[in-house]
Amino acid sequence: MLKKATVLLLAFFVLTLSFSACAEKTNGNRAMSGQGERLENSAETENGEGSEGEFTFERDFIAKNLPEEYRIAYSIKSGPPGARLSSDIVAARSGGKIYFSVDGDETLFIPSAGGYLCYTRDGTNEDFECINESFLMDENTVSTYLTVYTSLFGYYSDFAEIGGLRHEGVGSVAGRSCRKYVYDPELLGLGNQLKISFCIDRETGICLMAKYEADQDSDKNIYDFICTEFITKGIELPPY
Repeated sequence: MLKKATVLLLAFFVLTLSFSACAEKTNGNRAMSGQGERLENSAETENGEGSEGEFTFERDFIAKNLPEEYRIAYSIKSGPPGARLSSDIVAARSGGKIYFSVDGDETLFIPSAGGYLCYTRDGTNEDFECINESFLMDENTVSTYLTVYTSLFGYYSDFAEIGGLRHEGVGSVAGRSCRKYVYDPELLGLGNQLKISFCIDRETGICLMAKYEADQDSDKNIYDFICTEFITKGIELPPY
């Protein structure tokens, strides 16, 4: 059972690392299905009060509710105490342009003649470089990157499918109203070996915070990511 939980944790980091491969190749599709999911929740008012009810959403809920213009940033920390790794990720979309940044390695998709030109630069370069001047990326290719990031936005879905997300009120992350959930590891027979909590944006369903603490045989690992910026107006992308 612990192996299953470990796979779910590692899946997050596979998604994170996939963005840095943009200049080399397109990652495999991970399309979101239309299956519905149901989480326990309360029918909160804006101040968190209300009668008990259910918050129901489909797997494409995020894709349907993601604003046309946005800039969303995450700070990620992982690993055992004393040897923790950190990473910063940004995703943005504005004026039809799509932008990703992973620890300073940037990718920018620019619409052109029915396709997209892809520009990249790393932390050592001042200027962007177009990597596909002789051919255009089509909509499906670029959508792959959006799908991967959308999967990160909805990372809690894996645990929702297993069951056991328990609603614990509302809160605020990056200035956004969110629903707070904790996962019951007893469903996997893990007892107190695994502690998981989420904050989910009430408007879009995007995961704004996730924290995992895995403790087995005196080995303790923490996987923690939190949204540090979520804006939908005045988006400025870097010049290329």
